[in-house]
Amino acid sequence: MRTAFPNFSEDQIQPQTYSVTVSFRASGLDVDVVPILYDDAPDWYGDLVSQDDGSFLKTCIPRHLDFFKSRKEDHDKDFVQVVRLLKFWARKVKSEQEGFRFKSFMIEMILAHLSDEGITFSDYPEALQHFFTYVAETGLKEKIVFDDYYKPTEVEEFSTPIQIIDPVNPENNVSELYTEENADDIVMAALDAGDAIDAALRATNKQETVRYWQKVFGNSFQG
Repeated sequence: MRTAFPNFSEDQIQPQTYSVTVSFRASGLDVDVVPILYDDAPDWYGDLVSQDDGSFLKTCIPRHLDFFKSRKEDHDKDFVQVVRLLKFWARKVKSEQEGFRFKSFMIEMILAHLSDEGITFSDYPEALQHFFTYVAETGLKEKIVFDDYYKPTEVEEFSTPIQIIDPVNPENNVSELYTEENADDIVMAALDAGDAIDAALRATNKQETVRYWQKVFGNSFQG
């Protein structure tokens, strides 16, 4: 990736456990590039390679795409827009709070779970509140499992505090590396964001409304 983007500084191309994050400063967009080893397995299953210890992790990009496509179709463009808003929020918290972790895939999995539970996303403030309320009320202690490509009974027991199971691999807890402290940080950030949204919706003028929304999305939010 550094060869492909020779003008990027070193901190704009950062290796992660299974991917490489490329940060585009002009747009503020982060893109995760995920290399996969494929060896003629059925349904295009392949292996991610850990940069920590070289271990393999089974995944399937076509099935991931189909998984999200079905949720997007249930909500038109609204599912994608709410995902974007929450990723923007998480990036803001990460920039302000050292050690804060909340990867995009986990956000998408939680929203997919809420979608399957019948939550609608057409009202964006309400959709955001559903997300933050779910995180706060469950403390991220509720196991999230999908049945698109396997039976929930195939999911093994995990001992980790957060358990969000990959929809294409019942052996993969996508939040395996998250600690109790990480979970508490996410819950506290969700509580703060939820309180700010409540205050914004009760505000009596635009200036006050914008001020509370800026607590969620930063000073770039202008209403």
